[in-house]
Amino acid sequence: MNHSVNIKVEKDFSSFVNPELQQQKLEIGTKNLDDYNSRLGLNIELNYNSDDYEFKVIDKFSSKAFSICSSINSYTFWALQHNKDTATWIEPFLFRISNIANNIKQEYYASIMLSSKPDVEGFIFKKNEFVKTYQNFCPLGFLSNESCEYIKAKLNNLCNDLNAIA
Repeated sequence: MNHSVNIKVEKDFSSFVNPELQQQKLEIGTKNLDDYNSRLGLNIELNYNSDDYEFKVIDKFSSKAFSICSSINSYTFWALQHNKDTATWIEPFLFRISNIANNIKQEYYASIMLSSKPDVEGFIFKKNEFVKTYQNFCPLGFLSNESCEYIKAKLNNLCNDLNAIA
């Protein structure tokens, strides 16, 4: 598989001790970076450093790039686990995203209670970004179909809950 045009590979790793691992990481990185860029209408680029087996941000001033890069690095680590399709990995992933949704809701409810002019526009912007990111989402390239369907269902519920508010 060729890697994404948005991933710059720092070194040729074909002569490394474990080029298959490097290739697997590039494939997972490619699938997920291309998916994020497509979902969010972005053109984020990453470096892949084969010495430390990690993706690095090119645009050091983009918080969105750092967030996506961090997610992709966690997916490539998750993919190497023998129990990757178990609750040990899936539930903490879902819990983290659930916390993001809850923070969006809590900020909105607090603005309703504390202000005569609640920040409806801010809520709608954050909600729409969350829904664009997580509606029908599953990390790509390493989970079973059953795990992906479970993750998608849980994330779709979070999106639906946010959409029901405003």
